[in-house]
Amino acid sequence: RGLHNTSLLEIIFSDHLELLSPSQLVFSLFLAGVHREFPGCRADLNPGQGFPLPSSLSDKLSSVLPLLTHREVGVVCHSLHQSHLYLETEHHAVRQAALNCLVNFPESHIVRDQFTVSGVAKFMKKRGSENTRHVISVMEKYKPHLHSLNCYTKLRLLQFILPGKPSPAKSREFMTELCQSMIGQLNQMRLKDLE
Repeated sequence: RGLHNTSLLEIIFSDHLELLSPSQLVFSLFLAGVHREFPGCRADLNPGQGFPLPSSLSDKLSSVLPLLTHREVGVVCHSLHQSHLYLETEHHAVRQAALNCLVNFPESHIVRDQFTVSGVAKFMKKRGSENTRHVISVMEKYKPHLHSLNCYTKLRLLQFILPGKPSPAKSREFMTELCQSMIGQLNQMRLKDLE
């Protein structure tokens, strides 16, 4: 997290963003996530607010995200969240690619790739889950796996689902299963997770 990498990220994202291959973009965003700062978006200057996804990065992600594996999309989403970047209405292509990852995640990878699931769900919680159709798709997809998921992943899925405001009739089965799966696990959660 030293000066060298800070300077490297500044050069990459200001002068060479359009030249990055998909894997180079994933790694560069991973490094920005480790730094918890995207060049030009210093969290200490805007505490608690975050920054909208810069348009140049949004354009690049729009073309690259469909080419990435589910795991790489998870790394990108986690890194954007760690860098205090968030989606706005105009970032439709980025939102759709992340939603596709969450909804079409391979069933056989859900339990062993929980970091990816939780990373995408956490990043999408403010803007991605506004469409109730996607929320219902996510609930249906992950409900059979709730007893095998860790607390952190379940919490992230819940954070994704709540802003979509699914009706009690549509969410009852998922919420009942979620509560049942949490029995005996509450002592593993942080206080802020319980809140």
